[in-house]
Amino acid sequence: MQAQHQPFLLVDDHPDILHDQRHADVSVVYGHAGARGVLEHAKIDEAHCVILAIPDAIVAGHLITLARTLNPTLITIARTNSETEAHHLTDHGATHVIYSKKELAKDRVRLALQISAA
Repeated sequence: MQAQHQPFLLVDDHPDILHDQRHADVSVVYGHAGARGVLEHAKIDEAHCVILAIPDAIVAGHLITLARTLNPTLITIARTNSETEAHHLTDHGATHVIYSKKELAKDRVRLALQISAA
């Protein structure tokens, strides 16, 4: 599968992801991204960007460090719920940090405006 004409790959350690038909056309590397060899198998050294959807900032920070060790020019995008977590992620090399609560609030406001305009 390609997103915006860019190839992408999903790394996940949940077995149900392999059988989820919504992801049938997505390339998947099964395993925990922090496990030995998983990021290498996913060819992280050739990647342009990685998006971490992991809610645990400690684990995400570790993965960012690992990924940037394998690919120092990698753009890393991570999510956070707090300023403390944001600092932790940027200290570990996150290029961009998205505040999930702020984004959720923006989405709710956009939806409310769409509904009221209809």
